Amino acid sequence: MKKICTLLGFIMSLHFYALGQCTADATVTTWGLHPLPSVDLQGLGPVPEIPACIGESYEYTLSVVVPSSFDIPVLGTLGVDQASMVSITGLPNGMSYSECNPSSCIFPGGATSCFKITGTPDATNAPGNYPLQITINFAGSVGPLPQNQDLGFPPLDASFNPLGLPLDPYVIELRSAADCTNRSNDISNDISLGEASPNPFSKMTTIDVVAEDTGEYQFSVFNLLGEEISSTMYQFASGENRIEYDGSNLSNGVYVYTISNEKGSISKKMVVNK
Repeated sequence: MKKICTLLGFIMSLHFYALGQCTADATVTTWGLHPLPSVDLQGLGPVPEIPACIGESYEYTLSVVVPSSFDIPVLGTLGVDQASMVSITGLPNGMSYSECNPSSCIFPGGATSCFKITGTPDATNAPGNYPLQITINFAGSVGPLPQNQDLGFPPLDASFNPLGLPLDPYVIELRSAADCTNRSNDISNDISLGEASPNPFSKMTTIDVVAEDTGEYQFSVFNLLGEEISSTMYQFASGENRIEYDGSNLSNGVYVYTISNEKGSISKKMVVNK
């Protein structure tokens, strides 16, 4: 009987261990992390990729597609045997990465693996946007010589980007306690936010907005650190509306524009290139 109970306990522990591991997205094939950094999701604030709330448990899965090789300037082609997590900096207190698949957080070359960002952000954190720097080490050989190389997401050095990785950071939008469960942020049924045109632009761009009902909305522009660049109130009529935005005072880079009201917000990305 004791042996049966021991075996049952072992099987149950394996079951719960399997449930704890992440599941990689088998449909992605492009080298790097997936999903890619994006600020185009609707209704979650100025940088809405990975929302979290103080005092609430949280998890987010990233799939890792490890290349079989890539070129390192001067040294040559690195044949990748494996990749491993080095660090994630910028996380709110109380959060870390865990629950890799494989569980060792060592990812085979030429394969798709995953890890989770998990935890409960505590009250020592201030609400706001937390850009992340994710660093992964790729180990293998250049010819007969063992070699390894750290790659950053976004790239640690924009001049060294052998995989053509996106330059946008992953961002956690941290909200106040209970704000995730007590506030409805999706206003996509109330308003449709168009793409900036042209985009990229140097001075002026046009943004079309379709409102379900007449009402007052706030148009705001943020940088990727979540800092507000400008904010203007608009009275939109039911139907089609247009915003002419002057970005001549902005430096080159990626910005987020947001339409919001008392119900929530909707955001998209635009690029200034002079």
